[in-house]
Amino acid sequence: DFYKTPCYFVMKSPANSYFETGLIAHQRGDLAAAAKLYLASLYIYPCHADSYHNLGVLYLQLGKGHQALTFLKRAPLLNAREAQYWISYIEALVRLGQLPKAKYVFERGIKAGMEKSAVKKLSLRLKAAHEQQRQIIDLLDLYKKGLFTEVVKNTASLIKGWEENPRIL
Repeated sequence: DFYKTPCYFVMKSPANSYFETGLIAHQRGDLAAAAKLYLASLYIYPCHADSYHNLGVLYLQLGKGHQALTFLKRAPLLNAREAQYWISYIEALVRLGQLPKAKYVFERGIKAGMEKSAVKKLSLRLKAAHEQQRQIIDLLDLYKKGLFTEVVKNTASLIKGWEENPRIL
């Protein structure tokens, strides 16, 4: 159990001070400083789940999705009770087109006791991503068959759906 491990008892160590300062830098948009401070926190205390999570979020903001996954996947392993860690990790997997892995991580989160509200939110997100992927595959099939008028028509419909629900993207 997380609350019986050394990870829990050290959260108020100097590592937390680096994390909090990194959070301030992150909030004011100084991503380079925030990254250095989160990494300093992890250097002092490699079990700092918040630092892993925020560093992953920061890398997503920089458009470095695969680097983000390296950090985002560690946070729920260190503290499975924090729903936001699961949400961020699964959202990143979906954005990077890794739906099978996102579904697998989602199932792990449920088994770990993820909050019902997070389960509902992620379930809807995964369903929407799956539908989006299916529509893209259908478009490719139409293209391969040479049905270009249908491709244009269905692409316009797909884009309209994305405009109405930008969270799918």
